[in-house]
Amino acid sequence: MKVDVASGAGTEQAEQAPGWVDLGAGAFFLLWAAVGWYGLTGNEQLMQVQRNWFVSGPGLLPFWGLVVLTLGGLVMAVKGGWRILRRRAVAGAIAWEQHGFALLMLVSLIALVGSMQVAGFFLSALFFCCCWTLTLSRRIVREAYGIVLTAVGSSFAIAGLLYLVFVELVNVPLP
Repeated sequence: MKVDVASGAGTEQAEQAPGWVDLGAGAFFLLWAAVGWYGLTGNEQLMQVQRNWFVSGPGLLPFWGLVVLTLGGLVMAVKGGWRILRRRAVAGAIAWEQHGFALLMLVSLIALVGSMQVAGFFLSALFFCCCWTLTLSRRIVREAYGIVLTAVGSSFAIAGLLYLVFVELVNVPLP
């Protein structure tokens, strides 16, 4: 068993599940890319205005973001598939009971969308960012409570930056 020097935690489970995590993450990003491509190509007004994807326009950033998302998802999925085939991983290699936090984070993402109409964008984004930063730093929070202030402060910064960029600079109507 290998030991991670920073946390002291063993990486035995990562060795037991080669490629499955990468394959799942690649599939997740490819799914989001497919939703994005459907939305981008289905927008008739945007497709009429943005004739060339190399010229600045309203569809330039979504187009190149989707290109990067698609390529990244493909690389991750191919890498995961290659590792699975190379090592001939056995079925049931992922310890599903350890993925409760990931499921809760997915539920919070769905709650974010629903709460924007009620609480507005900034408060919903702030609550969402606080939940995610505290969840992602849950092992560190037990050791140092200063991390909680950092997580909450960074959540304010993220929500404020999103509001500034999308509402003030780009004039995107958010709830």
